[in-house]
Amino acid sequence: GISTPPAADQVVARLREIMHQVKPAVVITWGPDGFTGHPDHRAASNLVTEAFQQRAALGHRPRKLYYFAAPESQFLKPPPPFDRRPARTVGDAFITTDVDTRAELEAARKSLECHKTQYRPEQIPVMHDLQAKTAEGRVFLRLALSDLPRPKTRERDIFEGLK
Repeated sequence: GISTPPAADQVVARLREIMHQVKPAVVITWGPDGFTGHPDHRAASNLVTEAFQQRAALGHRPRKLYYFAAPESQFLKPPPPFDRRPARTVGDAFITTDVDTRAELEAARKSLECHKTQYRPEQIPVMHDLQAKTAEGRVFLRLALSDLPRPKTRERDIFEGLK
């Protein structure tokens, strides 16, 4: 039989512990494509999804799992630096949630500065512009798993149906 690597089992168990401690109503992760195809992003998606769907093993059960998505309509011509290694796009019909984050763009830029090992200083404005200009200050998601009925229209708030 096929066995899961012990490290993956440990990560999933730790994710379940974190969900129990934090008690989130909603969990957001990369989609299976990892956005850029990066193996770490793909692994994170798989492990978070595995933990979320193990309902009987969870002490706290989040209600919704979303995948980050880059809609085809917004990313037809990928901006630099993604034009070298384009982001994996998702058909617009699969986007379930479109959140206006323009009010949080400055806080998001500052948070990028905290990722010293992830971005060089000259990359921060590029990443900020990607969110501000290409995505027009919006975050696009697709509802992957939920114990709530599927929304009939595109959500504008990740907490719709929970309030």
